[in-house]
Amino acid sequence: MEFRVLGPVAVYNEKGLVKLSGCKMNTVLGALVLARGRSVSYETLSSHLWGWSPPTSRQAQIYTYIYKLRKQLGDQVSLVRSHGGYQLNIRDCFFDVTEFENLVGRGQQLLANGDFHAAATKLGAATALWRGRPLANVTDHLGELERPPLEEALVNAEEHRISAELAIGRHAGLIPELNSLVTRHPLREQFRAQLIVALHRSNRQAEALLAYHDGRQLLADQLGVDPGPEMTKAYEAALNGDPAERPVRDETVLVTAQARPTTVLLPPNVDPYIGHEPELQSAESAIVAARQQASRTTPFRFLVTGPIGSGKTAFAVRTAHNCTDLFTDGVVFTEAVNADGQPYPPQEVLTRLLEGLGRDVEPGADLAKLIQLYRSACQDRCILVVLDNVIKEQNVELFVPNGPHSAIIMTSPDHLPCVARKDTVTLGPLPSSDGVRLLAEVGGEDAVMQDLPAARAVVEFCDSLPLALRIAGAKLAARSHWTVSDLAARLANPARRLDELSYGQQTVRRSLMSAVHRLPSAAQALLAEIGGVAVQDFDAQMLSGNSARLSDTEQRLELLADAQIVYSVSMAADGSSRFRITALNRLLAMEMARSTGC
Repeated sequence: MEFRVLGPVAVYNEKGLVKLSGCKMNTVLGALVLARGRSVSYETLSSHLWGWSPPTSRQAQIYTYIYKLRKQLGDQVSLVRSHGGYQLNIRDCFFDVTEFENLVGRGQQLLANGDFHAAATKLGAATALWRGRPLANVTDHLGELERPPLEEALVNAEEHRISAELAIGRHAGLIPELNSLVTRHPLREQFRAQLIVALHRSNRQAEALLAYHDGRQLLADQLGVDPGPEMTKAYEAALNGDPAERPVRDETVLVTAQARPTTVLLPPNVDPYIGHEPELQSAESAIVAARQQASRTTPFRFLVTGPIGSGKTAFAVRTAHNCTDLFTDGVVFTEAVNADGQPYPPQEVLTRLLEGLGRDVEPGADLAKLIQLYRSACQDRCILVVLDNVIKEQNVELFVPNGPHSAIIMTSPDHLPCVARKDTVTLGPLPSSDGVRLLAEVGGEDAVMQDLPAARAVVEFCDSLPLALRIAGAKLAARSHWTVSDLAARLANPARRLDELSYGQQTVRRSLMSAVHRLPSAAQALLAEIGGVAVQDFDAQMLSGNSARLSDTEQRLELLADAQIVYSVSMAADGSSRFRITALNRLLAMEMARSTGC
């Protein structure tokens, strides 16, 4: 069971949102859960409900609210009469305020220790728990008492989070948010000081100075005081044109990076982005560690792998955006294959990379000339390249920038031999809870969270893959007359599921087929045969039918496993593997079986 007050008061059980009738019920629940196990007296509850003008029947009404709450909450919690009032013990149930406080405390500790990336992650997770104005659906009597300390805690958390993000060079992306925060909290000097720092580090000196003068005038007019030391220090750095320093600390080395104009040619971040937080932190930490290694003599290679639809591109782009300030000579992005999964010629990839780095390329230049130009463009420079959808048949070393201060992030369904295992992140399906969160963010929280069993069914039908969940959520949002149960019912039909997982230009079928098209024809034929097999698990012996085909079938199965279309689930004593195919790939295989007559 989950209790939430950082937004409208809400409680969820295994079936979804527990419906509480009216403002008064939400007020009683909010007051009890905020007491955190302490007894709340009749007088206090009456004050929260009616202020100075309670009705004569207040005790009877409070008793009715408590009775209804007990029925709604069930036996997962304890709601008992105690010391002239009532006591709610939520036991080990989730409470968003407690989770927020724990994340903030850990984030502040990490910030104090200089672990800025981890601090930003923890503090960002804390502020993400907020769903709007706290206690939005309670009486003014309770809201006016309990809302201010909660909102102050959020503002403090935002200040610390922004400090951590400034420390790891995310200043450019923070400017719109800081402008909004300064508007909402005009007398909060810390936000204005952070805005001045972010503008200065983004080479927007005039705007940084203007932000200071606006703040100084406001403080003088309204409070008759001068700016404090933080704001003054930020102003003096911008005024004097001091180098915008961004300290990054780890256990062995302290690097100070000079803020310089960086050309960032990345797609926009996917929003909302749900899940894979530990992997994101691991990827960013690996890139930061590589940049801080003063003795490094080779460029850093990082691989993001996983099945089709697992969110590899969105993950790589988000990681690159978060690390842009580490690469002062440019960040470029290009795709390695076309929409059908076929590799682009290396000349075309190199041409796009060179153009992204600001180099002119003569039409018709041969491969040798392009390689020479690319290596010259990367020499002694600090560049980040994001190469999307690499396949193992490509010679990716042609695209790796040759300077020791540069890095490349590659996404691929394959494990590439040029990347060490420790520098590889493998993305799998999202946990069911993250899948429901993503579906709710895209499809609408009200529609999704009111029927959690149906939402979980949608996640299962989508194999918990972000691509499929985003498509399903977009359809749900576009069809306001649908419920999440309607969506689950449509996806429940295996014969129609791949058709349903299509919206606009995005289709799950086409994405899955892009992996199939890269396979040799023999492996494609085997996939069609798997589509005609009714059992869940299979091995080469079962599919070959006779010993003469066994070795060939084993090789084809390995090709399907390398493409992450099937996956190994067990190994026999003789070394042979048993495999399983994901639900969506099985549906695709069944279509192929029908079309080939398998």
